[in-house]
Amino acid sequence: MSAWSSSSNIGDCLTHLHFLMKLGGEHSMWVKPEYIGQISEIAHGSNVTIHNVWERPENTTDFWRANGMLEHKGVYYRNDNDICGWLMDWFNHLGRHCGHPCPVYPDRQSMLWDSEVILNANVREVEYDVLIINSPPTSGQCPEYDHGELYELGLQLRQNGLYVVFAQWEGSTPYTLCELGKLSLGAKLIIESANGPCFLTHSVWNTAKDRITLLSPMYLDYGESGRHRHAANVAEATEHCQTLGYL
Repeated sequence: MSAWSSSSNIGDCLTHLHFLMKLGGEHSMWVKPEYIGQISEIAHGSNVTIHNVWERPENTTDFWRANGMLEHKGVYYRNDNDICGWLMDWFNHLGRHCGHPCPVYPDRQSMLWDSEVILNANVREVEYDVLIINSPPTSGQCPEYDHGELYELGLQLRQNGLYVVFAQWEGSTPYTLCELGKLSLGAKLIIESANGPCFLTHSVWNTAKDRITLLSPMYLDYGESGRHRHAANVAEATEHCQTLGYL
């Protein structure tokens, strides 16, 4: 069994969890205690067990991508704009470093979530118009993000007669990450802040969705076939809503 640990943000933990689930073999992952419940739900029944990072044994490997682990292999972390392209390169190198003979991710779409725990989440799947994942980014990936403006965009879409669901309401969310992943299946358009809560909505069941991601200058490209736009701020996201026919 391999043991991995990091006190990084939940988005980084989710990308590493996805990698370990694809890698095969048995693994333990040690994360911040406030993430254990959410990540354990996603990892349920898989090859990965989740534990408290502050109780990690000495033999764990730090999985934070900026730790220089693969620089001797020519893989450097430099805040690359093409997030998915860089992650695919990183994890394929890491897989070979772990003895995996083939690329863990042969293409971008193989990085999409396909775990059955999403489909089995305890939330009713309904069809509606817009899901807004309005959780503020935590790593400066969208400097012009404005929480209030995104909320106002949601109200504007509602006033246009659309059924809009907010992932976060008055600073808290009623949904787990798995529930949010399942809830997203019924939306026609996803407007997301690019951080942990959006990751499970990038699934094999959502590839044809309309999507607007608040992220700049970085971008997410999973090779999805839907109409995917990126916005540096809510004003640009509003313009995309108009272009896509939602306003």
